[in-house]
Amino acid sequence: MTKEKWLEHAEMVTGLTSPSHGGNREAWRTALAEHLKNPCTECKARQRTRKANKNSRIARAVYRDLGMVRVKGNLGGIYHE
Repeated sequence: MTKEKWLEHAEMVTGLTSPSHGGNREAWRTALAEHLKNPCTECKARQRTRKANKNSRIARAVYRDLGMVRVKGNLGGIYHE
């Protein structure tokens, strides 16, 4: 789940506007913390996406530090040389 979709979900569930859209920061944090105590499937999907993105950034950084270059193959695969 993308960040934008998750923000829409959080605004709908909490009934508040996020601080990035002009809402009250403290009220948003409180309502969001209350919602995240028992995360729904949408929130779990966002957590999986964040974890996958973080792991991908780490892996790309490791390959880059080793001097390898990320290359897209003719059949659509991604390889490091």
